[in-house]
Amino acid sequence: MAVYDGLIFKSNQVLIPQSLRKIMLAKVHSGHSGIQSCIRRAKQVLFWIGISKDIQEMVEACTICQRHQRSNTKHTILLKDIPVLPFERVASDHFHFKGKEFLLLVDSYSGFFDLKQLSEITSKQVIKQLKEWFSVHGIPQVLETDNGPQYACEEFRRFCREWDFDHQTSSPHFPRANGLAERFVQVAKAMLKKCSDDGSDIHLALLHMRNTPRSNSMPSPNERLMGRLVRSNMPMTLEALRPKVSINVQQLLEHERETQKSYADRGAKEPSQFTEQERILIQDQNSRGWIPGTIARQLDENRSYLVTDGNRTVRRNAHHLRKLCDGNQPTEITSPAIENLDDNRCEATLAMENCFNGDQLNTSTAKTHHAGEASTETVTRTGRAVKAKKFSDFEYY
Repeated sequence: MAVYDGLIFKSNQVLIPQSLRKIMLAKVHSGHSGIQSCIRRAKQVLFWIGISKDIQEMVEACTICQRHQRSNTKHTILLKDIPVLPFERVASDHFHFKGKEFLLLVDSYSGFFDLKQLSEITSKQVIKQLKEWFSVHGIPQVLETDNGPQYACEEFRRFCREWDFDHQTSSPHFPRANGLAERFVQVAKAMLKKCSDDGSDIHLALLHMRNTPRSNSMPSPNERLMGRLVRSNMPMTLEALRPKVSINVQQLLEHERETQKSYADRGAKEPSQFTEQERILIQDQNSRGWIPGTIARQLDENRSYLVTDGNRTVRRNAHHLRKLCDGNQPTEITSPAIENLDDNRCEATLAMENCFNGDQLNTSTAKTHHAGEASTETVTRTGRAVKAKKFSDFEYY
């Protein structure tokens, strides 16, 4: 420590008293830099005990910085229940290809999928096609879809009740939650593009794909769904076409998905947990910025919440929510200690001098006490009393 021109220095850093730290924090955060940038900037010239923590709390509580944060990093994969029977859990989605509308259905147990071109994607058309598939393969216990208007209307809810299956929807703007259908939409589009380019039959391509084993240990979709291979235009023996039961499919699926999860979770983190009436930040899907809101309630265990921003109530996944850091972040700070002073003097120097009432802090020669200091006495081994000066503007450790 050293004293120069009425200021206390630690190397090249000025020791800032408690009364001036709020002002210095506002200057450090000018331009709304990030936490580490502000810390590096401050430590060039400023010092006090706990400066890094104070800067971190200030930046985290800054309203402007919270509004313009980046999107959340990806969250860990939430595995769904592994089905034990074919066509027990299925997923559906619709997609566009070359101006045409298609509806897709995929079975989670077997990987068997089918697609159908529709004249229009309406609830009536979707329900009609699903009934055709269900009449062939049976009614599933669970149907997973996104939250599109075709699946969220009263007509579709009535269809679910009459046909007695559970309809589970994913959060809006979060297609990852309906990942099974989204993945097979990619497969279907790739197949349509290739067949369209060479003019081959899409239905024959589907037949061969359904007869193809998933891996050396995992049987083909047809074998897992129907217990047999189906005849194609490739030469096949009668023995190959005989029905047989596929075993250990559930265990193979569980092992496969655990492996996929281990890769997908690299660099991911667990999502934050929110409670009812908790104040939060909601990511706007148009501007990608963050606006304040409140948790109305949690909808299910799948990280889905009902939230409100004061004008509307919407459903959002935890990926689009953030904890709100409360704090009093000053935007414009002025101090009487640094106003109307001599322009030729350093602003910080004058503030310090005003704080210390002109004392040069030379403890070896100072003889008087000032109003803002506290005096304590210590006794040396020789019996000499030593008065130690302590200033109320500083914290002593």
